[in-house]
Formats: sequence, structure tokens, C-alpha cells
Amino acid sequence: MAQLHIVMSDLLGSWPAPQLKAASAGLDVSLLERVLSRAVCHEISGPPAHLPLLTRLFDWPADQDVPVAALTSLIDRPGHKAAYTLRADPVHLKADRDRVVLYRARDLAVTDTEAQQLVTDINTQLAEPGWQLSADHPSRWYVDVVAPPEGLITQPPDAALGQDIFPCQPSGASGGLWRRRINEIQMLLHEHPLNVARAAHGQHEINSLWLWGGGVLPESAPRLAWHQVFTADPLAAGLARCCNIRLIDQAMTAEQLLSHLQPGAPQLLIIERGPEAIALGDGVSWRQRLEQWTNDWLSPLLKAMTHGEIEELILYPGNGRSYQLTRWRWRLGWRPRPLAGFAAG
Repeated sequence: MAQLHIVMSDLLGSWPAPQLKAASAGLDVSLLERVLSRAVCHEISGPPAHLPLLTRLFDWPADQDVPVAALTSLIDRPGHKAAYTLRADPVHLKADRDRVVLYRARDLAVTDTEAQQLVTDINTQLAEPGWQLSADHPSRWYVDVVAPPEGLITQPPDAALGQDIFPCQPSGASGGLWRRRINEIQMLLHEHPLNVARAAHGQHEINSLWLWGGGVLPESAPRLAWHQVFTADPLAAGLARCCNIRLIDQAMTAEQLLSHLQPGAPQLLIIERGPEAIALGDGVSWRQRLEQWTNDWLSPLLKAMTHGEIEELILYPGNGRSYQLTRWRWRLGWRPRPLAGFAAG
């Protein structure tokens, strides 16, 4: 029988109990409540956000920065070589009272044609020696530079969601240089015909780039016990490829995944995150995602556990804890706790 670890970091996320209770009101969460109530709960050290959780699961050295751009480049640009790479993702910045709010690329539905057009115009009009912008994926853009930027400090876009972005802008010794470059790009994008067309169709403009995740791949990667990784999450896929773990695209049904599980071996399923519902307080989108995940994944996997195909499920719902459910504990008839009782904090 198989052991399956499931990461869905936006399942419960950082929502405190009152918001979680309000968002789930009237929604059938009884199956998830039974799972969490019957499982053994383990605290996870460190921040509960998606990136820190993945780095712990892949045993990335705590004293090393995670080269997100280089890792996702393994998926988006296999075989590409660069001295140093940063992510420069297209985003929408919107003034909101006394702050500026960030909308991520995956919420903007950027097309490949739009990405290529904007990147070409930026490279043509703002060309500078030593760096080159590319869009090998519509929502994941890259800046290749000839040498590591001196003392550059960046923050992942997750850190800026739902709050003022200014403390999260590039800083450090070369932070000013990169802020200037981003400002020049913003001016080019402001009146770009493509953005005028997007606004006319009721879409958010692509009015800035978010710089983050710079670094190079290590000479040697951690050796891990994972037998295989199922995911469509680009960072998780890059980590698996870097660590030489068998990678299977998670663009499949739960029933198809079950046919790939290996008895006795620890295996990892990482559900790609959806719209940033929790960070933005979007209860409607969160409810839809939870309902779909319960029907598509949780229910069939629990049936497989009942039938003896899975011995153990370990769930990571993004609230700073993991929940270890064995077949024996799933059979227990304990009264479930309300979902709000499993909120972060």
C-alpha cells in the first residue's frame, strides 16, 4: 500500500478562525473536517507560506537562498544556460487608498502573444548591456544577467499580496539600480497599445514587473526519499528535477494518479495554487476551489484508502501544520471538529 503526501498550501492557508468560519458558512466541509479531526497533527517549523514549505519538503539547506528563477527555468527553459537568472513576472499594480496592491501574473490571463510583444518592446526600447528579458512562459518571465547583482535583496510576490508593496521592492546594494529599471519599464507599459486594448476589454493592464527569485543552481542537490513527485506547480517541478526525482505532470485525475502509485514508497502530490483567494479575502473563489478539490481529489483518494490502495495520507493545507491519516485512524468514528478550529495560529 502507498504513502501519499499532499500539499495544497491554499486549502486553509493563513486565514484566522473568524474568516475561515465566515468563508465556509453553508458549504459542505464535513469530509475535510473528518480527515483533519481523525489525523495526527504535526506542527511545521518556519513560515507556512508555499515557498518555505516546499523548500522544507525538498530538504533545501536552510543557509542557502532558493534560486527560484533557476529552478523554474528547468521547466520553462530546459537546457538554457545563464550566469545568473531572476524572475521578472508581469503584474498589475493598483492604487488602493494609501497603498498599492499587487495582482499576480496568473490572475491576469496573459497570453503568449501579449508576453512576446511586451518583452520585445522592452528589450528594444530599454536595452542595456548586461541583462536580457525573456518570456518563455506567459506568466513567468526571466531576466538573465552576466553577473550576480551585488547585494540585491528581493521578495516573492506572495509577500506583497494583500498589503502595501513598497517594503517588498528590491533593496540592498544594487536595489536602487533595479528599482530604476523597473520604473522605466512601468513608464513604457503605461501607455502601451496592448494595455490600452486590455483596458478597453475590461482586463487589468500589465503595468509592471515583479523582480524576485534570483540565483544559480547548486553543484549538488539534496538526496531525498521521495519515490516520485506529481505536480503541475513549476517550482515544485523544478525542485524535483534538480533533485533527480521522478516527475509526473499532475494534469490528471485522481484515478489516473492512483494507477501510478508505488506500494510502500513515499510519494508527493503538490496541487498547483489557484487564484490568491485567501491573501485577497476572496471567499467566493476559495469556496469554489475547496469544493472542486474535495470532489476531484479528496473523495476519490479516501475511497482508495478504504479499499486498501493507500495506507497513509499526509495533508499539508498551508496553515503551518501537517495531518497524518492512516487507514486505521480513518475508520475511527470520532466526532469531527469544526473547520474553523484548524485555522492558522
